[in-house]
Amino acid sequence: MIALAPAHGHTAFVSLVPRLRTHARVRFRHLRPVDREEAVADVLAYGFASYLRLKERGKDPTTFPAVFAHFVAQAVANGRGVVRRLSTRDLLGRPHGERVTIRKLDDPMPGGGWWRDLALDRRVRVDEQAAFNIDFPAWLATLPAVKRHVAELLARGHGTDEVARGTGVSAGRVSQLRRELADSWFDFHAGS
Repeated sequence: MIALAPAHGHTAFVSLVPRLRTHARVRFRHLRPVDREEAVADVLAYGFASYLRLKERGKDPTTFPAVFAHFVAQAVANGRGVVRRLSTRDLLGRPHGERVTIRKLDDPMPGGGWWRDLALDRRVRVDEQAAFNIDFPAWLATLPAVKRHVAELLARGHGTDEVARGTGVSAGRVSQLRRELADSWFDFHAGS
């Protein structure tokens, strides 16, 4: 637990601490205890920084403690903080409460369909994603076993040497197969 001592004449902030702490515990009640305490600490730190900014602007957060606590907790839940800024593209740095499952690309996923994770990109239109989810497994099914294995490993992001070791073919052959697979994919799409 964090003990806050009044510093530099900001004793009024101490009166906001119980409200901030309670609001943060309720807001982050779904988190594991250790993560919840981390979120509460973030709320207190961000709350103090917000308190100082408001005081500089001539406002007194102690006159609206519930609203202040609500907005501070919401800001922390959205990834704002005193020390760090979260990138919206960083999966491991998601705001508190946002659930993300992270898997290695070479791990088998339930029900197959690992390619769907490769196609998840917000810049790709939904209809294109849906078409890819249908076309990719259909295209894979048309390939001989070795080519299919090479295609899967390449799609998962493995390099030429890694694919060669995993499939028992030479790195040069993997490079040739890469071009053949690209042509095969293009032909498959041209036919559909």
